[in-house]
Amino acid sequence: MDIETAEAQHTVTGDRRQVVITNPDGERVVDIRQPDDGRIVVRVASVEIVMNDNGRERTAGAPVPPKRRAAAFGDSDFQSFFELGINTLPRPDYTLYGTLPDGLYDFMDLNNAKSLQFAFSLSDVTLYLNASRNLSLTAALQLVFNEYVFSQNVRLTKQNGMLVPEAIAPSYKKSKLSTSSLQVPVVFTIGRSDMFHLSLGVYGGVCIGSHTKIKFPKEKAYGMYMNPFYAGITARAGFHGFYIYCNYGVTDLFKYGKGPAVSPMTIGLGFGF
Repeated sequence: MDIETAEAQHTVTGDRRQVVITNPDGERVVDIRQPDDGRIVVRVASVEIVMNDNGRERTAGAPVPPKRRAAAFGDSDFQSFFELGINTLPRPDYTLYGTLPDGLYDFMDLNNAKSLQFAFSLSDVTLYLNASRNLSLTAALQLVFNEYVFSQNVRLTKQNGMLVPEAIAPSYKKSKLSTSSLQVPVVFTIGRSDMFHLSLGVYGGVCIGSHTKIKFPKEKAYGMYMNPFYAGITARAGFHGFYIYCNYGVTDLFKYGKGPAVSPMTIGLGFGF
């Protein structure tokens, strides 16, 4: 078939948004159109091909995958609902106390196996920083309970506006300091939620309660001169919402001049649900 014969058997009509080629019977053979949404639709016989705005093709009826934005908020897979950790108080500074009596030296030494942290995530959100979602920022609101169980037969008492160690009888089963706080960690994560990922960030919080307790018999004392605001750095490594974490405080546990200068450190596990 030469060019003149082809032109005699087919008709081409069109405008700026649609071109139609029909055969001598008036049936559409090729239909090319551009809808208002910016796509280009090419239909040849019964096959339709759609070119979207990023140049990818799809056949008729196939869903168009949503285009991810470079930065977007999404569900958090990097923050666990529950964290369980072990508390320690490295290198307390007792300069405020001068020379301590025998039996009271290093009175902030802990029984680490019983000095636990319990943290519950009340809310969290993640900001994904790129389309592949392997860089992100996660923030959470936590309710945190800390227990510091002393290894020696000692308790903390309030005397003359400061905390003072006091020896107790060996018959007492436990002596501890307990705190409760609201805490906000903000962590930067490298890695996807369905893969191994590493996180590094900061946290800050406000102490909402504190008390000491000994038993048995049970005795409590409240308002233990805790620092009302605190901050620290945190590191994590894990998969989805399961991770190992380490928190290290950069502020003192107690108010200045009210107790020993010491910053807490916690190592633990985060459990996702």
